[in-house]
Amino acid sequence: MRITSFYQLVLLLLLSISALAQTPIVFSNPSMEGYVQINIPPPGWDICGEGSTPDTQPGYFGVVTPPSDGKSYVSMVCRSNNTYEAISQKVFLQQGNSYCFRLDLAFSATFTDADGYHRPACLRVWSGNESCDRKELLWVSPLVDHYNWKTYQVSFTAHQTQPLLIFEIYFTESKPYLGRLLIDHIQSVEKADFLPESLTVCVDDSLFVTGTSTLVEPMTHWQWQDEQGELLSNEQNLWIQKTGKYYLTASNGCVTYRDTMLVKDKECESVFFIPNVITPNGDGKNDVFAFRGLKRAGWNLQICNRWGEIIYRSTNYQQDWTAEGLLSGMYYYRLEKAGFKPKLGWVEVLR
Repeated sequence: MRITSFYQLVLLLLLSISALAQTPIVFSNPSMEGYVQINIPPPGWDICGEGSTPDTQPGYFGVVTPPSDGKSYVSMVCRSNNTYEAISQKVFLQQGNSYCFRLDLAFSATFTDADGYHRPACLRVWSGNESCDRKELLWVSPLVDHYNWKTYQVSFTAHQTQPLLIFEIYFTESKPYLGRLLIDHIQSVEKADFLPESLTVCVDDSLFVTGTSTLVEPMTHWQWQDEQGELLSNEQNLWIQKTGKYYLTASNGCVTYRDTMLVKDKECESVFFIPNVITPNGDGKNDVFAFRGLKRAGWNLQICNRWGEIIYRSTNYQQDWTAEGLLSGMYYYRLEKAGFKPKLGWVEVLR
């Protein structure tokens, strides 16, 4: 198949979540917007801890960190008596499904409570039942000791079906201590297609395809496969040199994307050329009845003389007819292939 520089199709694969592995979680009030107040989380979020309640910030206990998104966020503390605060939201987690989202965490630079919640902690994410019973630990953050907001990717596979997602502050040591944590801006990844259903390529031409991500965090792994499952490339780019189905899988450690694209043939007059004269004299120039745009298999050729007698027939023409044994004169051809309009015409043989 001829690769032409003037016919290169570059696809911008606007990658968003695909239906292969990850399932989107739709959060209510993901930016945690609400009235700044103590003991009450923002609307859409419920208290899910024992003996202590989260606060909607900033403004109380000397917490002045600006929100990472919107106008408010949640602060939580843990205590040396082995209690810790938590918030929850009703989301349906299906056993066997994988999930991914992002959230922002920070350690407040100031905290004026008399008890002195001066130490950093981590965040744990659980699945649970409607009574806030923890059922499965899904994710644990590193120690959150940075004053500026930092975005973390939360990725997990649910091994139980549960109706609740729980976010709790927790100790990073075996002995409980007084600690604090800020949480804001949960970013759910939405679902979308990222490949067209089909593309058309001119006969004897090819496509150059490039995957380009618009996500905040780029794709790090690429895999192109054909419809037989054969691996074609682990690069971001791919030359497509034949028709059929193609599969692209891309991932970045948080999400995995997969979609299908069908590449079909199309006749293009600028590419398809049939000569009307050949000179089979053995000089290596114009000796063969050769078509431009006919390098793929499956074309049928039939040639007749002026009286309509078939003098040549091929069910898979290989560009090799030289009018052997025939006199100079006018001959008539019929070229056809399933899915294409038949080509009818004449060719003159000059010896």
